[in-house]
Order: sequence, then C-alpha cells, then structure tokens
Amino acid sequence: MSVQCTAINTTNTTLYTSSGNSAITTVIVTNLNAYSAGTPTVGTTNLSLFVVPGGGTPNYSNMIVNALPVVASETFTFDNEKVVLSNGDTLVALASGASGISPQLAAVQITSFASKTGTGPYLVTFNIPSQGTNPLVGSYFSISGNSNSAYNGVFVCTNSTSTSLQLSYLSDPGSYGSGTTYLNSANLVATVSTLSV
Repeated sequence: MSVQCTAINTTNTTLYTSSGNSAITTVIVTNLNAYSAGTPTVGTTNLSLFVVPGGGTPNYSNMIVNALPVVASETFTFDNEKVVLSNGDTLVALASGASGISPQLAAVQITSFASKTGTGPYLVTFNIPSQGTNPLVGSYFSISGNSNSAYNGVFVCTNSTSTSLQLSYLSDPGSYGSGTTYLNSANLVATVSTLSV
C-alpha cells in the first residue's frame, strides 16, 4: 500500500501516477481554510477530479468529480468505489480559488533561504519577491521543487512581510537543498491511498 499527500493547486495537479496496475482505494481531501459560522461560505473551494489515461490530458471525458464545493475546514472522502489504473494512468485534481478570500501566493519562486530556528516546531523563513500585501498568517502554503524533500510539503504560515514568509515545520528539515523551489497557496490537500493489483 502507498499513501501520498499533495496540495491541490488552481492548475491541474497530479495526485498519483500508476506504475504498473494499481487501484486507488481512498482519496481524502481537506479544506485548510478556517471556517467561520458568521460567514460560512468564505473559504469554500471547488474540487474537480480526473482519471486520465496514460499520455492523456484532464477533460470532461475523464472527469469523475465536477466542481464539488468543499466548505472551509471540511473533509471529503472518496472511498466507496475503487478506481483501477493501468501503467502511466494518473489521478489529477483541480481546485478553484477559495471564495471570499483574496488569492495568496501562486507559483512564487523562493528567492533564497533566510533562516531556520527552533527545536520543534522549526520555523523556516524564506525570502520571496515583493508582494503587494503580506501573505496571511495562519494560511497554509505548499513548497515544491527543493532537492531536500524534507522542505517540500504543506506548512502553516507563522509570520510574514511583503518580502519574506515563515513556515512552521514539525520536524527539522535539515540543510536547505538546491533546485528551483516554489511556494503556492494551499486551500485543499489530498491524501491518496493505493494498492498494486
């Protein structure tokens, strides 16, 4: 059995690529935005899922979930039906922007690593290109592309300026790696469980 966790972006996001024949047993999608009873629709994000044959592209012919609203702080579980994939087939997701929330950062390249402090949680500060407004403290962001995979994942923002962002890591990610590292807002996060068949 394999379990993978991935932030879903507002562009097509591959959640899983089958190597050999496999079955998707469970997909769990969580909306990371905070729920407010006074404004219950704020933070709602629409989820679309596609099962794409190897070499294909996501479209209406392979869509299995169409713009399902996932309310802030809610979790959607897709586990009643199993989806069998052949080698190279993919599960792809697409998220809308969260309603009532100004877009945070989208595919921003981290300009440099600034610092790492703490003993758990570890507070990691990154330098980013100047933003019109400070990234929202308490929001979740995904990091991708770093050669040290411990830096990649979804983390909560604990401090920010217009040119820096501090994220909280539960464990020490070690030395900052190389590679072009990107930062994205994360409204939805998916966990996919699979089995070889």
